[in-house]
Amino acid sequence: MMSDLVVDFDNHLKHGHVYLVELELEWQDHPDDTPGTITVDVYVIAPNHDLAQYIATTLYPESIGIFVHEDPITEYAYAARRNRGIL
Repeated sequence: MMSDLVVDFDNHLKHGHVYLVELELEWQDHPDDTPGTITVDVYVIAPNHDLAQYIATTLYPESIGIFVHEDPITEYAYAARRNRGIL
């Protein structure tokens, strides 16, 4: 069976449905080490900021901090952050 329509990440990015979420997670390399934190960037597909924040908090409830950018990420900003040419 073939799909009639395929919507991939680049299509969501082009239409402004991708939000950059920065997560602060606890990280410990070895049980004897003191716990530290690590910042992780996650790209969430959502139609608006509020839903992107809800998705991020649901997927990562153990995070220490969550910051969702107000505006969707642009193709140029995504390419610059990923250091690759998608354009």
